[in-house]
Parts: sequence; structure tokens; C-alpha cells
Amino acid sequence: MKKVFVVGSLNVDLTVYTPNFPVAGETVSGSSLRIGMGGKGSNQATAAHRCGGDVCMVGCIGRDAMSDVVRRHYENEGMSRTYIAESDTTETGTALIEVDASGQ
Repeated sequence: MKKVFVVGSLNVDLTVYTPNFPVAGETVSGSSLRIGMGGKGSNQATAAHRCGGDVCMVGCIGRDAMSDVVRRHYENEGMSRTYIAESDTTETGTALIEVDASGQ
């Protein structure tokens, strides 16, 4: 089997479920929060690995609380972190995703 190298982003997605999207200056309480792995590059690497590929993800994370989510994901998937650099000068990518009651 050939190796698959994916160069791209490793993000942690913070998905909050809310009855409606806030407007400027408004606070809306969320009903739940889901913290999970994201980033287009990492998602592609994970998909290729789950399809049986011998995958190496190439990217960078910080040395912060969010990087623990990334490390756990790769450990749980049985994927190598050999080419995932860890930096003291940058933070792990994080994306906020809001989902309203209609699923938007």
C-alpha cells in the first residue's frame, strides 16, 4: 500500500447548538456544546485512514489545551503524529460552529 501524505489544517471544532443565531449585541444561551476534531486536512486524513490508507498528516498544532483534543483523536484512530509539529508560538486552530433549531 502506498503512503498518503495530507498537508493541511488541524482544527478543533466547538459546535454550539442554540435556538437562534444572535444578532449584534445579543447573548443567546446554547443548549449544548460538542468539542470534536476538525480541519479540512485532518478530516481528509482521517477519512483516508478509515478507508485503509497508510496516512501521514503534515501540519502544526500549539502546545495548548486544544492540542490535547488533536493528540487524543490521532491516538484513538491509531494514526501517526510524526509529521505534526507542536509550536510554543502558535495556538491550535479552533473553529466555532453555531447550529440553530432548524439545523442551519
